[in-house]
Amino acid sequence: MAPRTLNLFLRLFYGVLEGAKVGVALGLFQWWVLRESVFGGGRWVVASVVCWGVGLPIGWVLGGILRQLTGFFLGDVIGLTLTWAIVAGLTGVGLMQLFWTQVRIRE
Repeated sequence: MAPRTLNLFLRLFYGVLEGAKVGVALGLFQWWVLRESVFGGGRWVVASVVCWGVGLPIGWVLGGILRQLTGFFLGDVIGLTLTWAIVAGLTGVGLMQLFWTQVRIRE
């Protein structure tokens, strides 16, 4: 979902808020699974909030810039693609950190 407004400040502001909401919701559901296999899995909720709170506003702002430049919704599609790439990369790093912590604890 991309915002209708082209105001970049609003896209940034609401991107952080909505990203944090999505991060909490997804983080809690994912924590429910991780809690049994990873020590300190509750940190995953915080990591998810941070990842979504960073990735979504960046994608929304870039999408807004591209949409202003081109006048096409395709700019928002590119922004959302960037959002997914950022969130996937950041959550991947966060998840690997949780697993490395688990390995260090077992040693």
